[in-house]
Amino acid sequence: MQTLALIISPNKSVSLDTINLKKKNNDEVLIKWEISSVCNSERRRYFLTKSHFDKNPFIGGHEAVGKIVDETNKNKKFALLPHSNCTTRNSKKYCVACKSGNENLCHFMCHAGLDKDTPSGFTEYMYVSKSQLFDVTDISDNLSPFLEPLSCVIRSWDKTKIDL
Repeated sequence: MQTLALIISPNKSVSLDTINLKKKNNDEVLIKWEISSVCNSERRRYFLTKSHFDKNPFIGGHEAVGKIVDETNKNKKFALLPHSNCTTRNSKKYCVACKSGNENLCHFMCHAGLDKDTPSGFTEYMYVSKSQLFDVTDISDNLSPFLEPLSCVIRSWDKTKIDL
């Protein structure tokens, strides 16, 4: 299947192009993205201040919300969880970071929309592992793309152990 995507080439260009989609495993479902927002991560990847050695083109947009393309889920909205690590890939051999609850330090982590061939809201459609989807049906369309940055703030605050 082909879909339109916003291709970002670090320090060079941003262009709209057609890409081929391929399902990688049976856990993946086809998502039609409805909304996606630009994050500081895309800006940092573009200007090579994040992953500065990775000059490969990427498709950003990990703050994305869409719907699974099938009849059983047609009234449900899902947000893309931005990280795919050894826990969400259903491995039985978790790394030390995932075992200790520090999935953000997982050596196997891929950042959705920032690493090659990962799900992204800057496409019309994308195959996504079910484990990377969070049901946001009951949340406003205007607020749902902000769940990912809000969850980062909440997690960081929680790690400080300061009780308000």
